[in-house]
Amino acid sequence: MSLLLREGSPKVKIYPCDISDIAASRSLVNAVINDFGQIDVFMGVAGINFPVHVEDVTEQDWDKVMNINAKAPFFLCQEIGKHMIERGIRGVLINVTSECQDLAEINTGAYCPSKGALKMVTKLMAAEWGKYGIRVCNLAPCFINTAINRPMINSEDPEMKVFFSKKLDRVPLHRYGEPEDIAGAAVFLASDRASYISGSTLICDGGYTCR
Repeated sequence: MSLLLREGSPKVKIYPCDISDIAASRSLVNAVINDFGQIDVFMGVAGINFPVHVEDVTEQDWDKVMNINAKAPFFLCQEIGKHMIERGIRGVLINVTSECQDLAEINTGAYCPSKGALKMVTKLMAAEWGKYGIRVCNLAPCFINTAINRPMINSEDPEMKVFFSKKLDRVPLHRYGEPEDIAGAAVFLASDRASYISGSTLICDGGYTCR
């Protein structure tokens, strides 16, 4: 099933897909190529998290988080990268990680390890595909007002309230980020203005990690 949306001249098509199903994600890539001709830019934003202390992480939790946050982006990027290499497309792949790729945030379960893994996936692909003119970058947000974060931001748990209050106090801009903040950074990474950026991370965190 797909939904075609039109607003002015751009063509937007939605392809529902369980990206943890590698065969389905490959079919997704093929469908996009068939409909649009080629892929020039990919941005992987899918991610899940179970707020839980490390001693309470179950094997099922670990596998689900790793499958969505690390395994799925690897194979999606692999499939798109092969397409770009075969057609000589000097494309851009952007993986959304998190400040958790470098910082151990408490009560995040398997989330931090999954984002650390995705950071290395990006670096590896950038190293191998640079010879084809393909750039691979990370975009690392922090405390963005999205569906994945709202349950933690609005949690009634006293420990979480204290945790997020302290974290927000540490952000020099003293606000949570909005999706539009990430969109602007992504447009920059995908543009020719960032043509010499590959294998590295653009941190978009309101200054959180500078302290």
